[in-house]
Amino acid sequence: MRRERSINVTCAFLILVVASSIFMQVQAISWSANTKQLTSNLIADSFPTLAQTEDLRVWLVWSKEIDSNLTLYYNITSDQGSTWSEAMNLTDNFCDGHDQNPSIMQAQNGTIWVVWTSSRQPPPPPPTPNFIMDALPQNLTIPQGGSDNSTITVTSVHNFSDPVTLSIVPPEPANVSTTLIPTQVTPPINGTANSTLMVTVNSTATPGNYTLTVMGKGDHTIHIVDVYLEIVVTEGTSQTSKTSHVTASSPSSPSLDYDIYYKASHDNGVTWSKDFPLTDNNVDDLRPAIIQLANGTIMIVWQSYVSGSHNICYKIIAEGESWADAPTNQLTTDPAHDKGPSVGQMKDGDIWVAWTSMRTGTYDIFYKIYNGFTWSADTTLTNNTNTNVHPAILQTIDENIMIFYTSGAPLGNTDICYKSSSDDGASWSGEIDFAASNDDETWPAVMQTIDTKIWVVWTSNPLGEDWEAFCRTSLAGDVNEDGQINVVDLTLVSLAYGTFEGEPGYNLSADINKDGIVDMRDLRIVAYYLGET
Repeated sequence: MRRERSINVTCAFLILVVASSIFMQVQAISWSANTKQLTSNLIADSFPTLAQTEDLRVWLVWSKEIDSNLTLYYNITSDQGSTWSEAMNLTDNFCDGHDQNPSIMQAQNGTIWVVWTSSRQPPPPPPTPNFIMDALPQNLTIPQGGSDNSTITVTSVHNFSDPVTLSIVPPEPANVSTTLIPTQVTPPINGTANSTLMVTVNSTATPGNYTLTVMGKGDHTIHIVDVYLEIVVTEGTSQTSKTSHVTASSPSSPSLDYDIYYKASHDNGVTWSKDFPLTDNNVDDLRPAIIQLANGTIMIVWQSYVSGSHNICYKIIAEGESWADAPTNQLTTDPAHDKGPSVGQMKDGDIWVAWTSMRTGTYDIFYKIYNGFTWSADTTLTNNTNTNVHPAILQTIDENIMIFYTSGAPLGNTDICYKSSSDDGASWSGEIDFAASNDDETWPAVMQTIDTKIWVVWTSNPLGEDWEAFCRTSLAGDVNEDGQINVVDLTLVSLAYGTFEGEPGYNLSADINKDGIVDMRDLRIVAYYLGET
């Protein structure tokens, strides 16, 4: 009897909990109580970023210090972060320079893109097809009334294959006639072609030393070679030792500033392309962020030193187009420094760019919006005495907009905070502490996976030691947002099971993936994470 009464009391209590959960007003995201350390090296690991690919794997990319240089590494989890693959190298370990601030995404065609900034010396440009000229012999000694010839050789360099037109540069010496046979040659690729320079000296020509200049024109390139002529009264062997005129371009000074690089994988990370420079100039280009827009174009936003200060710039290309052909657009023009952009496209199609700016006298977070026609004015998100930097923007599956950032009081530690908006930025929540401790937390990155879990990664230096990457997630399946996923959440989904949005019994909170129906996909999410806190 007592056992039956205990069961009844338990059931009544569960019904009361479920009933109160149905009618509760959900106010905030339920975050896991657990923070996971993703790297544990004796060297610095920093600038982490995340993406989920179409095969549901989650990719972590970050900068690892190797031999005093920062190099990009990545690893992958196939079980929502329970286990990770070994760290795999993405850029050259022995590159003389820092590879940092990576951003990763997968395009609709399956290509995985990674962009980052690097202080490495840019690779030399590919060699330009060209040709060189020579003469043999280069010194002719011809008596009055005599003749001789020199072979003009045209050599293809770097696959040059265009015709070269030959001519004598006037004026010719008096009483000396020259002929080139033929006057146009086409060397085979990386091979040679010859023309004969015939020189005839009139019997009345004045003895002395002269220069005959042969010019070759081909593919907008001009080269010359000199043939040195000595006219003598009687045949002799004296020669003048001279050298040909050689044209050469001076090598440009190496660029030691930061530039944006990118690489891609078309086979889901099995192989990767080489590193391609997106920018190559004499100013610092930093903090790139990459996304694919709804129309299929790819957008990269970054920070560049232009117009006398750091400003936000961007490029957009369609898949298959060249980044080199895409114009660079300057998004901000304020004389104060604008740095560290983050970009996202919302469900209504608007493009949001958030960044940090020095306009208020300290660094604060700003954002602006492109509605398909024009960009909005720059809007302030934070305005306090703290330094607020490194924004990371996300629109959640229920259309809330969240901007995470690093915030720190003067002379204090830095923490990860965020603000959220449920009305497209018309109003914002107060500042919410996300990761706060006696250590420094910085460089947040954020994403939401297909199972609705929100992932936030950042860098911290526990106990003031080496920097490591950390992660904290939301509780996917915590329907009543009480900080735990349990039988109450399963019950709430079960009670609304099979209902569509707008029907009696439909529970928006139980529709975990917000697809307008409470079904097996919602139950699976709760069941998979059952027991998490």
